[in-house]
Amino acid sequence: MTGSVKTAVPRRSALYRRDFLLLLGATLTTFFGYATLLPVVPLWAVRGGASAFVGGTTTGVFMGITVLTQIAVPRLTRAVGYRWTFLLGAALIGLPAPLYALSDAAEPLLLISALRGVGFGIITVCGSALVAELLPRAELGRGSGLYGVAVGVPQLLGVPAGIWVAEAWGYPAVFWAAGVLPVLGCLPAALLPRVDGHAAPAGEVGGLLSQLRPLLGPWLVMLAAALAYGAVVTFTPMSLAVAPVALLAVGAAMLAGRWASGMVGDRMGVAGRQLPLSVLLGVSGLLAIAAAVAGDGPWLAVLGGLLFGAGYGVVQNDSLVAMFDRVPPHRYGMASAGWNIALDGGYGLGAVLIGAVVSGPGFVAAFLVTAGLVLLTLAPAWYAARRAVTWGRASSRRS
Repeated sequence: MTGSVKTAVPRRSALYRRDFLLLLGATLTTFFGYATLLPVVPLWAVRGGASAFVGGTTTGVFMGITVLTQIAVPRLTRAVGYRWTFLLGAALIGLPAPLYALSDAAEPLLLISALRGVGFGIITVCGSALVAELLPRAELGRGSGLYGVAVGVPQLLGVPAGIWVAEAWGYPAVFWAAGVLPVLGCLPAALLPRVDGHAAPAGEVGGLLSQLRPLLGPWLVMLAAALAYGAVVTFTPMSLAVAPVALLAVGAAMLAGRWASGMVGDRMGVAGRQLPLSVLLGVSGLLAIAAAVAGDGPWLAVLGGLLFGAGYGVVQNDSLVAMFDRVPPHRYGMASAGWNIALDGGYGLGAVLIGAVVSGPGFVAAFLVTAGLVLLTLAPAWYAARRAVTWGRASSRRS
């Protein structure tokens, strides 16, 4: 009599289970509502008679309120859970968008941008934190990469499409589309499982700011890269006729870079080692864009967009996973908030600070200054890369 041999059935990857796919669907539609208006609202302000600085300030206010909201989101998720918090954010990012069509004056544009910033601050922290909450550590890099695809596709298609639709069908059409899409994102968000933010262990003290020290290297690199992205998205439409194609190149390379970074990071088993490469790619792209503006070189602008977008995609993924690696699970919400503050706060700084340079020396100087600011983060990027081995071994022991 021979005994039966049981064959192990491989577990299905969490990347393809219902919960994570719902997160990707909600993120995709909600971020379309965000991305289509990135270059459109500043252009709407400028064409209404405002200066380039005021146009950039609409983005700065949006991102400033986003950052202030992000600080409070971990506490909100602990109170009501991620699902209800995400639903609130999606509603706030979408429902006010059609109101932009009522006026191109600075005051109402800034007010609407502030309200939408609250919604965007909520969904950004919830989305990236849910990646860590729904996936095991061994799949976190690839999961973050797929989440980056869900974030990047709207920016790949929505940013240039927003400009095109505004020119072809009028600005109100873009504002209505940006309002409807996040509301559609509420449908998959409503089906997400109940996930509550983890409470800190008894006796642990210290808030968000006191916990940021071990995250400082990846955070600084993310901040500078996001500042550069804010400058590129806001000011290439004002300085280059080929801006829609260049922004399409940025979005495509960003999407590919973030996905590839996740694949490489999981295979390496550590996060943070790719940050120096991301800085060098970003600086090269910004210098090419500056040269294109100076010499009106369309192909140079597209090349610059590809280089910058690839670097920005890598830094997004590698810095996020590195920050999750440096905290225990009950701090995932804090790490997500910190990363999103760097991303969105940097974007707003890029629109406002680089807008001030545009108003003075001009567009070429603005992109050169941006490249210099990104280059300054090469040292913290190298430090984070060296620490990646230690943190990677620590995280493998935790998992």
